[in-house]
Amino acid sequence: MEQGSAARTALFSAGDYCWNNRGFNNNKSWEASFKALFPGRTELQEAYRFLAPYLSTNDPESLNSAIEAYKSNHNNDGLSTLMGQIVDNCDILSTMEHSSVVSDSLLYVDIRPWVLRLRAMAAATKGFIACQKTTDATEAWKQYLPSVKLANTLFLHRPTS
Repeated sequence: MEQGSAARTALFSAGDYCWNNRGFNNNKSWEASFKALFPGRTELQEAYRFLAPYLSTNDPESLNSAIEAYKSNHNNDGLSTLMGQIVDNCDILSTMEHSSVVSDSLLYVDIRPWVLRLRAMAAATKGFIACQKTTDATEAWKQYLPSVKLANTLFLHRPTS
């Protein structure tokens, strides 16, 4: 794997399996890995745990449910809330970039492109939803233009913080 620090979760599980293969529980091991990655730093543990499903190739059920609710009855509250949570948790992980804990900054180097892209997608989506909710045209444009700019970064180049 090219991203050595990001592989620590998998290495934790491999070690856990080797230590106790009969009693190994993949989900419990995965959950325990976050405490091992960020000992004593609950905010980072929770942010990484929350974002992990969104940093993979499969869309988590929570995202699919929020999108389906929006498609079926134009209820965008769940989708807007979820996008806000994604943005907030991406911001928490971005604090690792300049962390004095070397393992945190190395991990962030590995996951940075995905975190930035995920944040840009979520922030753009949240902005488009806010624009849609607004009845005032001036306010709608204030939401729309920055959201389009963010969305365009996804196609043109890598998003920046």
